[in-house]
Amino acid sequence: MRHPVGRHVGSIGEIVRNRTAESIRTRRRRSGRIELHSSDGDRSRSGVLLGTRSRYLYAAEREPGGSERFSGVSSGSLALPSDPSMMNVLHRSNASRFGGFAFRSFRHAFPGTRCVSIAVVALLTSMLCAGRSYAESRHLGGDRVHLDAAETIDGDLFCAGNSIVVSGTVTGDLFAIGESIEIDGKIGGSVHLLGRSAEVDAEIGGSLRAALGESLTIGGGTIGRDLNASTSTLVVRRGTVISGGIGAAARRADIDADVTDTTRLIVARGSLGGRFGGPVEIEQVAMGGNVAETGMTIDPEAVLEGDLKVRGGREPDRQEGSTIRGTVDYQRPAAVPAVGRSWLRTLLASWVQFAIAGILFRVLFPTRSRHAIRNFGARPLRVVVFGPLFLILLVLVGAAVVAGCAALATGLGLVGLAEPIPMLIVIALLAIAMIWCGGLLAASWVAPTLFAGWLARTLLGWLPGFRREAMLLPIIAGSLIMAAIASLPTVGFFLWGAIALFGSGVFLVGAVPPVAKTPAVGNSPRGYERIR
Repeated sequence: MRHPVGRHVGSIGEIVRNRTAESIRTRRRRSGRIELHSSDGDRSRSGVLLGTRSRYLYAAEREPGGSERFSGVSSGSLALPSDPSMMNVLHRSNASRFGGFAFRSFRHAFPGTRCVSIAVVALLTSMLCAGRSYAESRHLGGDRVHLDAAETIDGDLFCAGNSIVVSGTVTGDLFAIGESIEIDGKIGGSVHLLGRSAEVDAEIGGSLRAALGESLTIGGGTIGRDLNASTSTLVVRRGTVISGGIGAAARRADIDADVTDTTRLIVARGSLGGRFGGPVEIEQVAMGGNVAETGMTIDPEAVLEGDLKVRGGREPDRQEGSTIRGTVDYQRPAAVPAVGRSWLRTLLASWVQFAIAGILFRVLFPTRSRHAIRNFGARPLRVVVFGPLFLILLVLVGAAVVAGCAALATGLGLVGLAEPIPMLIVIALLAIAMIWCGGLLAASWVAPTLFAGWLARTLLGWLPGFRREAMLLPIIAGSLIMAAIASLPTVGFFLWGAIALFGSGVFLVGAVPPVAKTPAVGNSPRGYERIR
């Protein structure tokens, strides 16, 4: 998953629900197929396989029998194939919108993704634990999925679609993947939601686990066990009864419910109302480091039977009338190092790096380094023009080395089944790595240091007694100047990149010593004198 966790659904994983199987294993092939193998073929299996190696999200059921293969249906819409053991529940065009969007807000909401990982692992683990036969489950797919209030599913229900409404009764677990999910029926087992937004006002015998991109609203009803949610906005309205605990990560969480067990929240803002039978632990995360944007409010009707522990952010706002029978422990955010001290450490570290690069180049190539520093002042236009050309040539030379070695290996007959990776290809890869890495190192570190060395040499030349022939001192002073430029907040990185891009052209013109026009001395016929 990219963007929190990614842009596509990515490989969410495998969810296999098996009651009596001895072993089940899956294997992905490069073609995107998913194979399910069972060592106990005479018993029934059921399972859901989710994955997008071929940019699809799959749901599949295992029938009695031997090994079977499952592959996606490359149709443009949601469809049920003729084989009842396989159902394409989410098309490629909706994969990132549904699954990817469900995790889209958390990487920006929180510095780490621990809360997202906990919610997703809990969601997948809960799916692994339940087990029923194929005859006890039912699939519903399409753009709009609706289970009427008069309908009853004796077993598990798997739903996938754009809009999902479950008003009937499900005696087993409910698995729903969609953009908009609404549940107001009766669920005997647990509810597992993955999508964009959901509204729940139902009687749930098990747990409610959700990973949603926008919001989760619980308008009432009962939850027999725990509530685990990862979303942007979490709202639990008054009248909701949760017999277990709450574990949630959200930008904002407003909880006004009757909670029996422990409540753990990772939020930026929110409020607590209702009754909480166990301890309440809250970790406030500042958006963008702004502590002023955080805050938890303890409503007047809130009753906390246990302890209240708040870490980070602002101190909770306990309104008059609220009751906390345990202790209140508020831990202030850790002190942030002073900006000046942090910038100084960055400056010193950058100075050492630039100085090492410049001194090594001076020691290894003394003549080239002297000509390069002087060419910044004598031929500035050529250096700027040849800068992008240097990087282009760097890429072309590396590609030419690989292409030449590959062609030579093919011509010599070295490419075959016996030697799939001939020695020449290995040499080419090593050569291109050295060329590209060395060239990028020179462009990123050496060229800016030489430019700053020329600048320092020019400034030091105004001082009386400074020898303009000196090169080592300007390089050391220039590395300090370059480190200061690179350490500037916001613009430092871009200035460094611009100097590296246009300054790397000095390697193409630095081999030629600069020629400066000087007045003729005495009767000398020479009107020009080389700078040595």
